[in-house]
Amino acid sequence: MCDPITFANISPSNWATIEAQAKFQSVDIETSQGTEMIGPASMKWDYEESTQTLTVQCLSKPWYVSCNEVNLKIRELFAQWTGA
Repeated sequence: MCDPITFANISPSNWATIEAQAKFQSVDIETSQGTEMIGPASMKWDYEESTQTLTVQCLSKPWYVSCNEVNLKIRELFAQWTGA
């Protein structure tokens, strides 16, 4: 299990963009909280609209991939998807 990453200032429109981009990549996150297998990894997310925060955490991954690599990829994707 990797450390969670919390993103601040995720407006409802940012969340809608994240949902659409994830769906485009065959990741179904139609709810504000959940878990999903993404390839060989299990990911968890929790979007709080009232505080405009999104927490993402890798729950399991292949042994040969470090948590640093996973979290870096998550940060890169969210930067692309939100324009941040």
